Amino acid sequence: MQEYVFPQVPKEQFVKELNKLLKANGYTREGRRQHWTKQIETGFVLIFDVQGCWDCKGDYYVRAGISIVGACKWDCSDYGHFYCLLTVYSTEQVYNDALKYFDEWTDIMKVRNQVQVLKEWRDRNPAKYLCTLPAGAKYEKPPFPVPGLEVYIYDYVLSPNI
Repeated sequence: MQEYVFPQVPKEQFVKELNKLLKANGYTREGRRQHWTKQIETGFVLIFDVQGCWDCKGDYYVRAGISIVGACKWDCSDYGHFYCLLTVYSTEQVYNDALKYFDEWTDIMKVRNQVQVLKEWRDRNPAKYLCTLPAGAKYEKPPFPVPGLEVYIYDYVLSPNI
């Protein structure tokens, strides 16, 4: 995916179009929130979340997220266990970018491989991972864009139980 750019479509218009598109594709909107989910048969929940930007009037963020059913006893964040920010140029483009992301992160064998690579990177770069790296210090860049990934998910995904 490319570098994030603030949305190019007004939020109200985007949410209205996204709601229609997601509803037609089997997603459920949670109440009045701008949050949609769809559980798929492979044990994942696909998530779209639109959130206002608290310090940028009129701007908003769109996250595509994935939760693993049964990964924890409590609910994960609104964004899921894995998530990414999506740049908004059009509703269809956001949906298609999310589908690409979902394809990549809902194949359990691929997820295991990706999580193993990220775990090894994290173990080699604890200061960067823990955000304690001094400004300007050199570090090993992650092998691919790191999804928002909760630490407990590493062990769950790599366990033989799933």
